[in-house]
Amino acid sequence: MVVSSIAFSSDREGSSDIYTMGVDGSGLTRHTTHAAPDQSPSWSPDDAWIVFGTIRGGDEEIYALRVDGSSEQVNLTAAVDVDWSPTWSPVP
Repeated sequence: MVVSSIAFSSDREGSSDIYTMGVDGSGLTRHTTHAAPDQSPSWSPDDAWIVFGTIRGGDEEIYALRVDGSSEQVNLTAAVDVDWSPTWSPVP
């Protein structure tokens, strides 16, 4: 597998948001702009989505965002339980 992009969280704009960039530092893209902290990003196996933990609405939730620039973000957990630090796993 050749890695061409990395996903990370940064508070460089004042709130912790999800970013991607090329492994050479090019193509920096900010994917989230919510006031709540967005952290712990993980790529989907097809590189089309990133899952991440966030505290939107006061609850720790797992969200997914589409990386194609559509800005689509989906709450995957929507529960009162603590949901954090997601990772993708291949389907057996």
